[in-house]
Amino acid sequence: MRQLSPLQLAARCQNTRPDASHEPFCFELFRRAIVEGCSLCWHYLHNQYYSLVRYWICQRAFLDPDTIDDLTQDAFTAFWRFYTPDKLDRADGLGDVLYYLKSCAASAVAQACRKAGKMPPEEELDEQMIDGCVSTHSAEASALQQADTGRLWAAVEACCNDERERLLVRLVFVAGLKPRYIAERFPDLFHDVSEVYRVKRNLLDRLRRDPIMQDMRENGQDERLTE
Repeated sequence: MRQLSPLQLAARCQNTRPDASHEPFCFELFRRAIVEGCSLCWHYLHNQYYSLVRYWICQRAFLDPDTIDDLTQDAFTAFWRFYTPDKLDRADGLGDVLYYLKSCAASAVAQACRKAGKMPPEEELDEQMIDGCVSTHSAEASALQQADTGRLWAAVEACCNDERERLLVRLVFVAGLKPRYIAERFPDLFHDVSEVYRVKRNLLDRLRRDPIMQDMRENGQDERLTE
């Protein structure tokens, strides 16, 4: 595989198969782009995954086509910047690499909304993030899908002290981002990963003590949200 040209790798990567036999070729494209700095491999990867990342960004009423394209580029830019050779070395195959790219897409949407001084309506954000932008297999996402969404979010909003905490709730429990990713994406809000954990822990403590959340927990609706 190391002897194949970038063009040959790209052709095999595009030929997706149910048995995932194409994935080693895609992974090798990422390796050459990230480790060797191959600009041609970056080009092929951008072409290969542009539509997928754009889909993750999610076309919703509050996003016009130009904004979607801009956020798609922002997601790729964040990936190129933050996905280092060390991260690739720890990756367990193509799925891990694409998960990181997916988290960049979710983060791009969140950052754009924060800069605009608002978040999308909760029902739009839930559907957008869970159905289109991030993995639907996280425990947090499953809990939110099954809960009384309106009542849950009203309680969560009441427990948040500021915009930073409201953003953190969505990044962690809706977008499914890891604390280290959040610290990297939002250095203006969180100095390091320990601060992300601290803010999250304090917020969860408040959620556990909230009477509405306690009632929902007794009914089995939000155990995972407050774990």
